[in-house]
Amino acid sequence: MEEDQKNIYLVFSHSGTLVSKAIKFATKQRYSHVSISVNPKLDILYSFARRKIHNPFNAGFVSEDFDKGIFARLPNIKCKIYKVKVDEEKYNNICEIIEEFKENKEKFDYNILGLFSPLTGVPFARENHYFCSQFVAEVLKRSNVLELDKFPLLYSPYDLLKRVENESHKGKVDVEVCYEGELQKFNKLRKETNNVFNDNKSLFFE
Repeated sequence: MEEDQKNIYLVFSHSGTLVSKAIKFATKQRYSHVSISVNPKLDILYSFARRKIHNPFNAGFVSEDFDKGIFARLPNIKCKIYKVKVDEEKYNNICEIIEEFKENKEKFDYNILGLFSPLTGVPFARENHYFCSQFVAEVLKRSNVLELDKFPLLYSPYDLLKRVENESHKGKVDVEVCYEGELQKFNKLRKETNNVFNDNKSLFFE
């Protein structure tokens, strides 16, 4: 039923940090990072990234905010935001999985070696170690939102973006592109409208 529908949000981005530039150079892809949110206000997102803004090597599970950290510090961050419609059961599954990570965040670290997995096709798996797209892909898989065609740690952010789009074209997942452009402009719109992705409001594009 329509009233049982919930929305989650996938935010693909490229910040322009040295690490993100290295990832973009290696993958030859537009986006180098992905985050997931369960809140239409997008006031909090979840991913694997640096914990401290000046130390890219201190990284792990993080809660992200457009008004803090890398998102707030760097200009001209490019992003693409997808709204994914899910039923209430899948939405609750996603929330439970994210809560597991939140409750145990100290034991999770960044999978630096795993960054080479999408490039080589070789899964460099380490227990309790993730990189951003590996984490989001696993959440979508475990919650039965998205069917994957390879292991989660073999997905780069752009690979995951294409998988979402391909499954949408097949009618297997209900996806809308809500915004594509500069993140700072989106954040301004987000604040002005309070809830840019309310079903009664328009979608925003540049």
